[in-house]
Amino acid sequence: MGCSGAGYKHGMHLSRWITLAALLLATAAGASPPPALSLPRASLVAADLAILVAQGDALSEAVALAYQRARGIPAANIVRLAVPAGSDSISDADFATLKAEIDSRLPPGVQASLVTWTQPSRVQGAGCAMGVTSVLFYFTGATRLARLESNRFLPGAVADHLSSFAGHLPDARGQMPATAWLAAGATASYGTVEEPCNHAEKFPRASVLIEHYLRGATVIEAYWKSVAWPGQGLFLGDPLARPWAHTPSATVEDGAVVVRTRALRRLTSYQLQFQAAGSSDWRLLDSLSAGQPRPITWRVPLPADAAGGRLRWLGPCPLRPVDRCVLAEGQAGVAGSGGSGVSGMSGRPRY
Repeated sequence: MGCSGAGYKHGMHLSRWITLAALLLATAAGASPPPALSLPRASLVAADLAILVAQGDALSEAVALAYQRARGIPAANIVRLAVPAGSDSISDADFATLKAEIDSRLPPGVQASLVTWTQPSRVQGAGCAMGVTSVLFYFTGATRLARLESNRFLPGAVADHLSSFAGHLPDARGQMPATAWLAAGATASYGTVEEPCNHAEKFPRASVLIEHYLRGATVIEAYWKSVAWPGQGLFLGDPLARPWAHTPSATVEDGAVVVRTRALRRLTSYQLQFQAAGSSDWRLLDSLSAGQPRPITWRVPLPADAAGGRLRWLGPCPLRPVDRCVLAEGQAGVAGSGGSGVSGMSGRPRY
């Protein structure tokens, strides 16, 4: 099974962010309710994924049905298409037609697609034309591995090899196809569908993939973020695999904000700041330096004058981590929002 990549990158970028409900502070005098905290979902869920099915292809239908039942994909997210058959490639013109139909039929909110056919697996282009865009981890530059089946892959394992045609299905033009990793027990893999011309940006960057995966992302999110130029690539496997799944939480316990998450960006720092009612000054309540991805519990006592004030959460900007951004902010009595494209106290693994 291939996830949208190569020709199937349909414009619904995984970098789309979920608008957050920010921190709320009680405003009423007297018996004010405690601050209410709302966090975003920590990762993609079944409703975010579409399944693309080739009409008249019995295997494609069977794979789609099996995956829909296994993952609970909504029926509205099953998209059946007339896919050109008989070749491992599709022309630019046919792909443009197919992509337009996919874009017009995808339900709102879909952020990734699972392709359930093996041919065509690539868009026929001009040579090196760039696109718009136990074992747990196994990355190698070999074009073929002997005795691959001798490895024991753990659930959620990711593996790929740095070759020219691993995504050129089914035969990889004589090299080892990426599907061989899946047959050997890996959960997900990746390969390019035509000659990538030795551009490292067209292949997964292992450090990026592993970090996002360990922070709780689905494998399609982790893989997608690790490939700078995915236009000639094909993602394969179970896109919603998420072995480090967790539910981030932020609660008020005994007068303190308590954050529990494993989704903080590694080797960066975060701050929780407070602004008293009627004041224009922000003061630091606490800061946290995040190390390698791991579960953390962060307890920040609320000030005595919390009622009617504001809280804001600062950290690395999602698209430019070297800069600092306000990731979420809450105003007294108003459900504030970090806005589309920002992160909240902990949930979304895009810190």
